[in-house]
Amino acid sequence: MILKFLIFIASFGAIALLSLEAIPFFVGKYHRVQENKIARTARELEDMFILGFRKRWLFFVFTFSPLILGLLGYLIFKISLAAVLGAALGFVIPTLIVRHLERVRKRKFAHQLRDTILMLASSLKVGLSLLQAIEVVVEEMPPPTSQEFGLLLKKNHMGVSLEDSFKSLIKRMSSEDLNLLAMAILVARETGGSLPDVLEKLASTIKEKRKIQDKLVTLTTQARWQGIIISILPLVFAVFEYQQDPRLLQIMLSSELGKAALIYAGISEIIGMLLIRKLSKMENI
Repeated sequence: MILKFLIFIASFGAIALLSLEAIPFFVGKYHRVQENKIARTARELEDMFILGFRKRWLFFVFTFSPLILGLLGYLIFKISLAAVLGAALGFVIPTLIVRHLERVRKRKFAHQLRDTILMLASSLKVGLSLLQAIEVVVEEMPPPTSQEFGLLLKKNHMGVSLEDSFKSLIKRMSSEDLNLLAMAILVARETGGSLPDVLEKLASTIKEKRKIQDKLVTLTTQARWQGIIISILPLVFAVFEYQQDPRLLQIMLSSELGKAALIYAGISEIIGMLLIRKLSKMENI
């Protein structure tokens, strides 16, 4: 009896010592991951000229979003699985929001690019230099075009070549049409061609390309909505059944076969959503 008690005390002490060593390690690891994520998000927001966020607010969002959504999931559904799913959503939702803001900003820049090119061509026709034409764009165009070309001008005034400034802008906005604009400007400057005429032709090409893209969006809208509805239906059905008879879900969660079936259903749901999104996605042309 005494030997068993001593073994229990020794085992408990060993576990306690391991916990004292492991907990600070994992806490420090989590803290470093959060710091890196916050720093990266802060840089991305600054790149989008969203300057109102402070790092302590980002720390609050990234730290407490999993806790809040996990608690809400448990309070609403009264099961631990909902808490786990809510916490997982809390980890990814802030990043998804930032990615969405970035995509919206790039899309808005792409839609403004044709007007930007026409404004550059008009400014060059009245005798302005290229840098003066870019200054007109900064003054007349709305954000994000004015912000991005303003940053291009600042870099050029600081001694960065126009080619490198355009490369930086292309990297930031990931636009093929912007790449064509940069190539047209640089080639026309080297060869001495008529840059206004080249820009007007480029604007016309972008207009025709936009028409084709709009047609593709119209043709793929039905498929995308079908995919969204089909993806949501199983979740709606599960919530409805849980509200009608919670014992059905409890039966699934109380057996190994039921848990395996739920995991299989969740993985299949995710794979189906990704496949539908891939098949109905319009690639850049």
